[in-house]
Amino acid sequence: MKQTNLSRLRSQQTALSLLLMTVVVVMIWVMFSIYSSYAKTTSTVETKVLITPLNPKLDTTLLDQLAKRKNYSPEELKSAVPTIAPLATIAPVATKAPISASGSAIPTATPTP
Repeated sequence: MKQTNLSRLRSQQTALSLLLMTVVVVMIWVMFSIYSSYAKTTSTVETKVLITPLNPKLDTTLLDQLAKRKNYSPEELKSAVPTIAPLATIAPVATKAPISASGSAIPTATPTP
């Protein structure tokens, strides 16, 4: 009888020790997770660029350049003829025609620009 009580007491003590160590490990894990999420920065390069303050000074030389630009009227825009730059011509290349199963050559077209 004494032996069974002693073995039951030891198994309870082992289970209590395991439970206590598990609780301690989980608490340390949670505290580490909270600390790492607190210490980790979440700002990216794009965020840093977007939150930089604006420069309140205006570039007057740029504004002057904009004022000096030529403005076209709608009539001038309608009468404007777009110019097309000449393209380089590509000569067609002669290729061998593939042979079909019947033995006759299949005519193929070579694309030209």
